[in-house]
Amino acid sequence: MHVELYKQKLALFRKLAEISEKLADFSADDLMAENGALADLEAFLEKRDGLIEKIDALDKQLVGLAGEPSRAVKPLKGSLVKIAEDIRKNDAKAELSVKDGLKQLRRQRRKIQEGKQSSRAYGPRGDVHEGVFVDKRR
Repeated sequence: MHVELYKQKLALFRKLAEISEKLADFSADDLMAENGALADLEAFLEKRDGLIEKIDALDKQLVGLAGEPSRAVKPLKGSLVKIAEDIRKNDAKAELSVKDGLKQLRRQRRKIQEGKQSSRAYGPRGDVHEGVFVDKRR
């Protein structure tokens, strides 16, 4: 039973590794461009969350099992550790890309706000009509 659960967990980890590689491939420029990359990122993150929930459920099953795992589990655990390290590295790359994308968005927003402010300062101030003062005393 232990071996089967670890095999299932390994398969889920491999899928998670594929998704983390795809997430790591996103650059800050991709996220800034309006080509649907942001929607793809959200879809990958949702898939990732689903896989993590499944892995957590398997972990709970493994904790609930009685008895000592067999020797066949040891290589599976080693593979899990290697894949987990790859996932951590890819997640760190993806996190940097997202942070860079957010920084670029903030800079772009600031430039737009400054542009609007300067256009208000130098632009026409509403409708300015010439007025005539009529002195009634004379």
